[in-house]
Amino acid sequence: DFVQSSWKDQNNPDGSFFISLTVPEIDIPEGITYEVQTYNERDSTLVIPPGPDSRRTFYIDGTSPEITHNMPKQDDYVAARYDQSIIIDVEDAVGDPKELTLHYWVEADHDLNRNGEADPSEYAHKKVINNTEADYKVFTTTIDHSRNPNMGRVSYYWDGGDNAGNPLHHTTVIDEQEYTYETGPGFNADDATFRTRKDSSAIFTG
Repeated sequence: DFVQSSWKDQNNPDGSFFISLTVPEIDIPEGITYEVQTYNERDSTLVIPPGPDSRRTFYIDGTSPEITHNMPKQDDYVAARYDQSIIIDVEDAVGDPKELTLHYWVEADHDLNRNGEADPSEYAHKKVINNTEADYKVFTTTIDHSRNPNMGRVSYYWDGGDNAGNPLHHTTVIDEQEYTYETGPGFNADDATFRTRKDSSAIFTG
């Protein structure tokens, strides 16, 4: 137990106290309970005994959700279609995310200024829900890139975090050193940029 007796307000007649707490940066899924007790040195009969209303439990989540796999992959070449699946696998040991946002850019539909670049303001987005409770879960949805020309580009990235506000991220290892990073808009910052093709049926003429 930890007791902090220095939180006193000598000047506030309303009895309001502002207490800041240092929360550990580790996972404590069972939670930490804080109890506020009041003291009156002059008349102890004016003090209300501690009860359920004077306790608060904080559940500590120090683990950020990590993208371990995504599809389509960088530089994939897929047939243009109206129901392209976009999938990510997310691992989060404590407080897994329930809602993420997919941001996507289809060249034929969203390149409004026709500069061939996926500008941040041009991305469409959609919410994706997965309410299951698991350390490892899959978020999946579909997008339409059927109007894309042959070799047209599609860019996408996922955004969001868990209930504690820990952001979605990737992990990579460079020279035996682990780094984390978040993705965003643009071909060099997204989760993946892939290209589409226009398939056609072959006709045998003899």
